[in-house]
Amino acid sequence: MQIGRPPGIDAARSAEAATLVPNPLLRQGQSTAPAADLVDIRPLSIAAVLQILIGEVLEGWSLPLPASRPDAPLGAAVFLVQTFLQALPEGEADPQALLGAHDALLAALVRGMDSAQEIVAAWRNVPRESQDALRQARVMVLAAIGEERSDPRQGAWVMRPEWLELAPRLEELRRRRRRARRRLLDPDLPWPAGGEKPPPADQAP
Repeated sequence: MQIGRPPGIDAARSAEAATLVPNPLLRQGQSTAPAADLVDIRPLSIAAVLQILIGEVLEGWSLPLPASRPDAPLGAAVFLVQTFLQALPEGEADPQALLGAHDALLAALVRGMDSAQEIVAAWRNVPRESQDALRQARVMVLAAIGEERSDPRQGAWVMRPEWLELAPRLEELRRRRRRARRRLLDPDLPWPAGGEKPPPADQAP
């Protein structure tokens, strides 16, 4: 399944294709040094760990690295959630397409975050602050796009302006996801105002 890209991504990708430089931290040393030597290449700062995280997830989504990347867990989590939301199909006409794209994006997101953790684990003596930053970003991303609305008890980050601005879009994601699942079970459920119900399978062109 081809995952939809956020508006403007394809244009930016073609314009920057000639100047994109591979992330020097991602899988560093795999082609030039044994895996055992990888751990001593450089210390991993918080910014470096988050660069790995974003790079691994975007690679799974077949999207290029942005020109500038967040250097704090909150910013990295917001960036990944925004990209996730933008990559989902628009409209309500095809619940199967929505859920298929959603599940593919989510699976690639989890794989990317797992891969980032494995890469960071290859370094020796990674600062605790860097390890914590990676875990915090992961927790925030999964909580934001999860089934339940984020609860302030999850952490003070829930009430930060960045998340409050995303709250309506995240709530709409949950509504769309629930409606799509219900429609797959019961195609006769009422269609939302403005939505265009697709023709039955036996009448489709």
